[in-house]
Amino acid sequence: MQTYTTASSMQVNELHRQLDELLFARMSPKTEGRPKDGALREVSIEGCSLLGHGYCASVYKLDSEHVIKVYDQPRHSHDLEIVTRERDISRRVFLAGLPSVITFDVVKCNGYYAAIYELVDGDTLGNTIHRDPSLLEPLVTRLAEIGLQMHSIPADPEVYGVATDMFTKRRGRLVPILTDEELASVDALVAAIPDRNTLVHGDYHVENVMVRAGELVLIDVGGFTHGHPLFDLLCLYMKTAEPGYLKTALDTDTCIRIWECYLRRYFGDKLTHRLRDKLISILSLFTDLFMLPGECATAKRLQQEGDKEAPKSLQEILSNIRRRLDRILKITPDDLTALFTATDELFS
Repeated sequence: MQTYTTASSMQVNELHRQLDELLFARMSPKTEGRPKDGALREVSIEGCSLLGHGYCASVYKLDSEHVIKVYDQPRHSHDLEIVTRERDISRRVFLAGLPSVITFDVVKCNGYYAAIYELVDGDTLGNTIHRDPSLLEPLVTRLAEIGLQMHSIPADPEVYGVATDMFTKRRGRLVPILTDEELASVDALVAAIPDRNTLVHGDYHVENVMVRAGELVLIDVGGFTHGHPLFDLLCLYMKTAEPGYLKTALDTDTCIRIWECYLRRYFGDKLTHRLRDKLISILSLFTDLFMLPGECATAKRLQQEGDKEAPKSLQEILSNIRRRLDRILKITPDDLTALFTATDELFS
């Protein structure tokens, strides 16, 4: 695997300062500059078009060069530390040499914290392939090459969170549905996932990559963590294993083609049938671990609603939870450790 060098923490901090000055110089008039007293600037989104909603924020087109990500969901709406951290991580990712959006600064908008990003003049990778399937091979090949570059970059654990947080931070949703013994088994499996100081996007899929003038640009980069590269295969795999997971215009057959193309470029000849089976075993477990909290939260909501349709829907959800849990509990921490050990050669 090719190795990419990164700057030291001191160099990165100095680059951040210089980049900050440069980016503020390019800000549009709408953002009005930084107040002298150090308070966050107020930015208006009156008349701005909504581009989309996400788990923690809504994104608006601010002007011809910028978008604004408004953290208007309860989880992040009043947490300046989280918003600032996402901005800082986004800048580090850009400075590490990955093709990603430029982040400007944290501001206030309608009483919420917000961040201003570069507007990428293009479309998502998923939409681009949907419009022109002939682009699948070259663009997904490039996606895999960026994945290889990303996973060769060391990630400072003191700067980046840990990738397993995608499981541990959602653990609370399991509590009303799973027994204490079942929770302990899930916790033990998550604890058995090996850690690595590898840079991980954490949500690496065709809707989080833009195509601009034929080149790929990563978006949603504020959530980068450190961990095993398998976390960045998860979203691509889940679109083939869980067709309802990711909202995209692509059909299942096209998603499978994307998955197979990515594997060919990322692993090359190293991916034997034996290693592929072990890789899929890990990703299948990750899929169940990832989907389980959301389904438990839905079950809890249906239990609380008590409307006429809830019992039928609730039974379906609980049955699905039980199927996932049965698959999860068939694997012991030792089994998972053995699977990771067996696949280590794929990531060397």
